[in-house]
Amino acid sequence: IVQNGECWTPAGVVETPDLPAGTPVEIVVRPEELEVKYGPGFCGRCNNGSIALRRSLGRSTLYRLSVDDGAVQLTARAPQHDELAEGDEVNVSVPPGAAMVFARA
Repeated sequence: IVQNGECWTPAGVVETPDLPAGTPVEIVVRPEELEVKYGPGFCGRCNNGSIALRRSLGRSTLYRLSVDDGAVQLTARAPQHDELAEGDEVNVSVPPGAAMVFARA
């Protein structure tokens, strides 16, 4: 639900400037658009989680992220050269403009 031009998601805050407060929305983000960075702790507009699964796909790496104390699983895809490992604590976020936001009826 939109509040003050944004919406909190398991992947962090998504800006929704064109929708009025109280609008229920569905938000879609491609796995390669999620930003995953090493490090626990407060991260402002992102969410904390951990890497539950890491799989090499050749030129990229597929991650299964556990956020909200394991209640939500997200899938992210990143360049192969990163060095995140299963069990690492991470911050996950959605860059501005990376999300598709749809108002629900």
